[in-house]
Amino acid sequence: MVKVMKTANCLEFNPSAVEVSTMVRAVSVIGFNRVQNLALSLMLLDNAENRIFKEESRDVSARALCGALLAEEVTRQAAFGDAEEAFVCTAMRGYGRLLLSTYLGEEYRQALQMSRQMPADRAFRLTFGLTPLEVSERILGEVHIAGQGSAFFQPMPPALLRQKHPTKSEALQLAAEFGSGLADLLSRPELTADDFEKQTDLWLERFQAAFHLDRDTLKSMLERVHDRLDHFGRAQSLVFGSLVIQRIKLAAEGKTIAPVALRATQTSATSAPEQLLPARGPLAAAVKRIKEALAGPDICPNTIYGIAATATRTALRAEGCVIFVRPEGERHYVASAGEGHFFRQIENQALIDPSRRDVFTVCLSQGDDVLIQDPAEARIAAFIPVWFHDLLNGGPFLLLPIKNSAGVFAMICALAPRGQRIELGITRLPQFQSMRRLLSGVSERRAAA
Repeated sequence: MVKVMKTANCLEFNPSAVEVSTMVRAVSVIGFNRVQNLALSLMLLDNAENRIFKEESRDVSARALCGALLAEEVTRQAAFGDAEEAFVCTAMRGYGRLLLSTYLGEEYRQALQMSRQMPADRAFRLTFGLTPLEVSERILGEVHIAGQGSAFFQPMPPALLRQKHPTKSEALQLAAEFGSGLADLLSRPELTADDFEKQTDLWLERFQAAFHLDRDTLKSMLERVHDRLDHFGRAQSLVFGSLVIQRIKLAAEGKTIAPVALRATQTSATSAPEQLLPARGPLAAAVKRIKEALAGPDICPNTIYGIAATATRTALRAEGCVIFVRPEGERHYVASAGEGHFFRQIENQALIDPSRRDVFTVCLSQGDDVLIQDPAEARIAAFIPVWFHDLLNGGPFLLLPIKNSAGVFAMICALAPRGQRIELGITRLPQFQSMRRLLSGVSERRAAA
């Protein structure tokens, strides 16, 4: 509820800037349907970005959210049907897949492996006896979501693609098929730029009779979906790691989509596999150097932190990077290592007080990554300490907590020049995670000593 009200206060949903402090107020200001869709969006987004969930569940949640947003946009573009109903119906069609990936993860992975050799529906029927859509239909078919019964959870009849004037129910089914299929395409790790271009052309041709879309229209739709996701991210201080969300961003900005390398699937339910291979670059080099340093008989924490700061600054093309560390037994976090003019101005100063309510508190108390692209935004500016505001010069910044068994003991802070965005990219996130796991070992080594 808190997340819904927080996002409802953003200009994207509340352009009148009327303060929303209760759920009743949210309904009266932005409407029941928008509150409903907002709550569903935030639930899926939380599942997609929360590392406590299995990788497969995160992927399914991200695809459901992006597919629903695309269905909503294509319905609005075609000017028939109800765009908000299209969002809900498309998201709910993915409910069966979400259940299977969450509660039967081992079998779900097996079905995915089998689907490389045969049609996906056949692979899921052999594994579960039902397809994911049939699971959704068995559970939700009698609920009549958006006035639709169980027919909505049936596979789309091919003849429907030739309908130039579909009924309301048919329009929802077309939009759901279009949005979820496009999200599935964008989530394929092996997708190349050429594949994306060819497959989207085929997809547009497939739905030409119903939607009359071309490449330019599709790009505009992807831009609007990206803007929606960006609003969600900024409202919830999220750094997106989902492949499909990253791909939508690339497509919206006209950038090249490249395939990504996946690690071999691990079958242990207790394992936490990294999503992508950290192949090359400054972060991968830093991981190697930090491992070597930690393997030695003696360690110098500030030297290791310095390696991480240099790699972060280089990888993000940042103006400066500082690693704040809380000395044992102390309350404040000290600027202990770093690079750039920003660090030289505050070196060895105890500046961050976790008892204050500011941008650093979110990172320290909740252990969440924080990415702020526009610190001048009114709701953000109010929570930026004066000393930090003077150093920012209006540029974006990134805060990454470093945790040990007792909580957050250190934090990476990277600042970019004004006018430049901080782009993490899908391959950098697991590299940052690997580096931070190693940095947590610095405090453990010191404690053991």
